[in-house]
Amino acid sequence: CSLVNITFDTIKSDCSYGNLQVVSDLVKRCCGDAQLTLSADNDITVDSAIRASSGRLAVTVKADNDGNGTGSTVVNKALDLNSGELTLKGTAKLTKASAVRRANIVIDSAEVNVAGALSDIDLITDNRGSALRLSRDYAGFKGCIENSGLLTVNRLLQILS
Repeated sequence: CSLVNITFDTIKSDCSYGNLQVVSDLVKRCCGDAQLTLSADNDITVDSAIRASSGRLAVTVKADNDGNGTGSTVVNKALDLNSGELTLKGTAKLTKASAVRRANIVIDSAEVNVAGALSDIDLITDNRGSALRLSRDYAGFKGCIENSGLLTVNRLLQILS
């Protein structure tokens, strides 16, 4: 199979806010590698799982495409990319309900807040000197990184408890 590229894009207009919401699971089940791009002028909300069971899945999430500072990404469900790459552009929050597994993470945004678990992460790269904050949102939850790979942060890594 050849590389498959899928892009979902929203644009702000007089009758649209330019938001994108994932409400059903997206599952890559066969063939080689694939690329999924979620792009919105305003907010992106991931309320359903995105995962790959065969081949790598690269996911790029680009909120606030119009650059006015009002858009952000919120991930509320699991992302399992089978060693693919997760690229976050625009302010992003991985909530306590989220989990990122089997992925390389590229931060190309102003700020990323992680309250969910990160596991089997080979590499976290910060391209813009972004702030990466690891925290717990409620008593009893411990956001964690289980990793034997490389973590590179050029500006700020903050672990909150």
